[in-house]
Amino acid sequence: TAPLIHEHTVFVVCNVSLSEAKRLNGLCRARSPAVCFIYVWSGGVFGSAFCDFGPSFTVYDDNGEQPTSSIVTNVQRNASNGNVVVTCLYDQAQNARVDFQDGDYVIFSEVQGVPELNGTHPRKICGVTPRSFVIEDTDGLPHDIRFLRGGIVTQSKVAKQVAFKSLDEAITDPGTFLESDFSKFGRSLILHTGLQALDAFHAKHGDFPSLNNSSHQDAVFALAQSLKPPDVELGENEALIIREMARCSTAVLNPLAAIFGGFAAQEAVKACTGKFMPLMQWFHFDALECLPDKPRPPPT
Repeated sequence: TAPLIHEHTVFVVCNVSLSEAKRLNGLCRARSPAVCFIYVWSGGVFGSAFCDFGPSFTVYDDNGEQPTSSIVTNVQRNASNGNVVVTCLYDQAQNARVDFQDGDYVIFSEVQGVPELNGTHPRKICGVTPRSFVIEDTDGLPHDIRFLRGGIVTQSKVAKQVAFKSLDEAITDPGTFLESDFSKFGRSLILHTGLQALDAFHAKHGDFPSLNNSSHQDAVFALAQSLKPPDVELGENEALIIREMARCSTAVLNPLAAIFGGFAAQEAVKACTGKFMPLMQWFHFDALECLPDKPRPPPT
């Protein structure tokens, strides 16, 4: 019920239908701030995970690493475009290089000749190379920069606001999937379609497909054909994958359950602490290579 869910920070649901997960996700989003919602499903050698931490979730540290720093060797304003470019010590042998990324925030100290940089608010940077970067936020800096020497620039951990889609929205508009195996690139969209087909089968028949039931497999594949995005073709290989999802959707394998149980626990820690970037928002997995080429005949 809503009151029970709203008493908690994180709500995790496992192996329920997508329809029921949508209902529970709606209850989580009804509170302000939203209750962080995590959905995991595993069936046979397949599994899926989804996260929705609400329309505005704060990530305080997106990677958990210690802030990096560099020694400043020059600060100058580019005459052609007005950009303020900071050059840092570069020594490949000593592994001295700029270790920032575009969009990072940095703070300066001990810069002589440009006191306006020292001890001010974190400044956003862009155009990062191993030797230099551009200060995107030049508020308060003089037009005529006269750098003398020295200085340290240090990465600053700045909280980020992350917006999540609801489960209902993310089913039809999943965005970019987290890939587990780049040799299967593009597989996630097929598994996403298969998961929707399984849910449609559950909605129609009140349960998931029976193990090794070929008519149920045919029905799930037909539903997948009707639910797939217009630009996705379900050929022979895709049909095999979706039929296998249907064939073993009610089977529970301990290794897969352990993987997705751990995955859910990891995302729950992120939700509680705001440390590390959460899953954005879907992850689909399969271990089809673990199955025999030809299914074994049923026991007599």
